[in-house]
Amino acid sequence: MKTAERRNKILNYLRIHDSATVAELGNFFNASEETIRRDLSAMEGSAALTRIHGGAIYNGYRTVSSTSFSLRKEACRDAKTKIAMLCKAEIKEKDSIFLDASTTALFLAEELAGFPEITVITNGLCNVYALSGSKKVHVISTGGELNGQQMAYFGSCAERALDVFHVDKAFVPCSALSKETGSTDGEINEGRLRALMMKNAGFVYLMADSTKLNKNRLSRIADLDSVDAIVCDSISSDWTDEFERRNIRVIS
Repeated sequence: MKTAERRNKILNYLRIHDSATVAELGNFFNASEETIRRDLSAMEGSAALTRIHGGAIYNGYRTVSSTSFSLRKEACRDAKTKIAMLCKAEIKEKDSIFLDASTTALFLAEELAGFPEITVITNGLCNVYALSGSKKVHVISTGGELNGQQMAYFGSCAERALDVFHVDKAFVPCSALSKETGSTDGEINEGRLRALMMKNAGFVYLMADSTKLNKNRLSRIADLDSVDAIVCDSISSDWTDEFERRNIRVIS
């Protein structure tokens, strides 16, 4: 099989399955793992996929929310770690905060496990587990319809739970961010919860690593004007200018 043909078929495979390991692709296409790694590295430049440890995830409308949580956690790990540390510096004692069920939020939750006297309201099971050993962090889970793959609660029960709270700060990620449409998500249910978190917070931090910029997804979360601060691992000058024009604080 020629290189171009194999790479097109790898992309189709990822489009169908959302994600795959190097070993899985090697077996499927009868190619060495070294060959598959070269293919994925070359294809990553087209923004069609994101490399993660041991494999790749497809950057189409069906991901990244439907991709296995453990795989998503490995994507852009360094960027998520930096964003989590920047967000942690914004949290003060006795703050109440929203965290959703994203992997970026989990990185922040893990940083907050030893934090003194804060309240965390979340629909993410992994966040609850990460904070469960803390004696001073007060954790409230939304409940709702469980999605085991995403390790999260969704649906009307989760939405009603979020709508009875008003917190000091919401730390909300997105799957994509554009100057025209604002923040968007690949999953409608996830986007609805994120929009509620933004609506019911005194101050909104949008968490977006640099791979999310200049993209759009299916479900609209909110306009850029609904955001008070953007937390990003790195950001270009045109985006900095856009946020400054809208009086949105840039944390990077």
